[in-house]
Amino acid sequence: SDLLLIMLCLSSFVTAYISWRFVEKPFRDKRRISRKSIFSCSLIGIIFFVLGGMSIHWKDGFYERFNENQRNIVNTAKRSPLREECNKPSDEGCSYFGGNIEWATFGDSHMIELSYALAEMLREKNKGLIQHTFYGSTGCRPVYDENAKDHCGQWSYKTLNSLKGKKEIKNVMVSYRIGYALFGEHAGIYPKFPNEIGVEEREKRWKDLITILEELIHYDKNVFLILQAPELPIEIRTIVFNSKDGYEGVSRKWWEQRMSYVTRRLDMVPSEVIIIDPKDIFCDEDYCYAVKNNKALYFDDDHLSVYGSKEVLKLMASYIK
Repeated sequence: SDLLLIMLCLSSFVTAYISWRFVEKPFRDKRRISRKSIFSCSLIGIIFFVLGGMSIHWKDGFYERFNENQRNIVNTAKRSPLREECNKPSDEGCSYFGGNIEWATFGDSHMIELSYALAEMLREKNKGLIQHTFYGSTGCRPVYDENAKDHCGQWSYKTLNSLKGKKEIKNVMVSYRIGYALFGEHAGIYPKFPNEIGVEEREKRWKDLITILEELIHYDKNVFLILQAPELPIEIRTIVFNSKDGYEGVSRKWWEQRMSYVTRRLDMVPSEVIIIDPKDIFCDEDYCYAVKNNKALYFDDDHLSVYGSKEVLKLMASYIK
């Protein structure tokens, strides 16, 4: 508000005077503080902060200050061990856990742990998986545009067309951090709602997602759309270390409103697509949670952990054969 800005400006003059009166002026008086004293105190201060920082690093952030249950939960906040290796911006994808590959995944960074969890389930059936995921510093939106100029758009178009032509691939799982793609980042503003994406661009991204699904259906793929799991208001380790129990994330009401654009348009999704909504796995009537069965569902504030991904894929167990 204007009043707050005026008060901040006035306070800057007050703090400037205090700084001049009690810091700058005394330090300029050589009779009170000699050059030798300044350098001696500076050296002591540097040594103190360096040793303090190094001790925190050596002690892994003094991890033992948290109770055993908290530490055990945080230790389950695991990423896919193939996260970096399989983030390939090419239409070849990343194949693993077997040569009999009938499943593929397609999406942004939110698909990575889902891919790994699915691959582990398929490995029990002596089958493999090919992972098609790509993300940059700002993620990768749903896009299907032959004339796209950016890396995400070019990768998406080429990869999808390559995937359509692979007859051995019978099942495709698609997932995006769709709330972020359509409206922007929630971190730092929750419980407010972001609105960083223009209406026209938002509509294009949603229509492109529908086109991606339609294209896969047209080429006789069994298509599964995994809707985004609820985001957390802050990073999961902070939630765990600040909570004794419960480990609440966002409110269910907030999450339903965040996803209302998507839920109102699900009738645009081809009827052949199997939609998996993980909301009820993560939320009760009041809150969505960061932890389940004393295990972390996430590894940061929006990406699922491997455990969280396995919980989501329980909804697909009857289709994984």
